[in-house]
Amino acid sequence: MKRCIRYYSTRLNRITKYVEKGLEQYMLNVFKKSSAVFKSHAPFTITGSLNEDMNFLEGHPDAVFILNTRGEILTCNSKLLILLGYKREELKNFLEDVVPYAYREEVKKSFQSALKGESVHFSIEVQQQNGQSLMTEVTHIPYYQKGVICGVYGIVRDITEEQAVKKNYVDLLKRNEEEVWRLATYDPITELPNRSYLMSTAEQWL
Repeated sequence: MKRCIRYYSTRLNRITKYVEKGLEQYMLNVFKKSSAVFKSHAPFTITGSLNEDMNFLEGHPDAVFILNTRGEILTCNSKLLILLGYKREELKNFLEDVVPYAYREEVKKSFQSALKGESVHFSIEVQQQNGQSLMTEVTHIPYYQKGVICGVYGIVRDITEEQAVKKNYVDLLKRNEEEVWRLATYDPITELPNRSYLMSTAEQWL
């Protein structure tokens, strides 16, 4: 029976490798993008006006916003508005407007840590204006003006698609394991327990 399982496992592993290769390349591209973003924009020590900062925000590849010390949005780039489905004048408070209640304590703690000079990275669910939920990675970074922390940068990246890819991959591995067991223990034509399965069951009863 072990030999039979090994045979079918080898066949299904070939299929799995193709999926793994595709997932690996996809995640590598995501990692490269994230690394480039953080390397090119750290540390955030801009000392210009909000208008000057706005030029920086619009050039950022991700959705970005600036909060004051009360958590109110001072400004944001158009990518955040597109991601969340808001108009600029409608989006006032990131926590209250888009963060579900279950994640608010985590966001508050991250915000306070950033005000103390720390950079915090975490994953939360956010809600678009139409009610649809997105899974995102958020980074809070201290926002400096003339060497003094006067707010927090927020960087938001949509990882909903990545989460779906990971889930599909895990589901595929589970189905493959189940298929290996089925092929090794049941006849593919009659779908009845085969000789290996019966012998294995008999050994357990002896």
